[in-house]
Amino acid sequence: MVRFGLVLTVLLAISVPAFAQRARRPSEPAGYRTAIQSGMRAAVQQDFSTALTSFRQAAGLHPESAEPHFFIAEVMRMQNELEDALGELRTAVRLAQATGRDADAWHARALFATAATLQMLGRFDEAREAWVAYNTFADGHPQVSYSSSGRAHLQALDRRTEVARVAAGVRERIEQRAREAAEEASRPRRTR
Repeated sequence: MVRFGLVLTVLLAISVPAFAQRARRPSEPAGYRTAIQSGMRAAVQQDFSTALTSFRQAAGLHPESAEPHFFIAEVMRMQNELEDALGELRTAVRLAQATGRDADAWHARALFATAATLQMLGRFDEAREAWVAYNTFADGHPQVSYSSSGRAHLQALDRRTEVARVAAGVRERIEQRAREAAEEASRPRRTR
């Protein structure tokens, strides 16, 4: 999990300059971009409490935006608060769907992170459904997503499921042989 958090921190660090230079869009309320930037700086410095406060402030300023919810979820994932992160990711997906084309990139990111988070939680059936949803979205939005990445995750998950199925069969046979050996050992032996 530490490695995962480190990777997310590096990704946030790389993206901070791009966000810092981005001008406020006319649809963004005053203070929104500043709150996002403040949250990103805090997340990079691993000041997660400040990061969450800033991203929540941004969400309050621009309640129809998926972006702050995605970042709240990422900070929660860095802290291994995966169930809470799922709630924020689902909010981000819902808001991105309602916003339309302007939010396609956030939609893709939130779908991807949802699937990855479900997989991290060991909820493999739900993760598989989430990867399928990501791939469906990615197929129709290649400019903001990578269907090959989603398909690779889906294939890995399917391989894991197959290995688990085979391993369960092997365990069952081993347990059966152990029971048979115990029965054999408990039978009285004939002496000549």
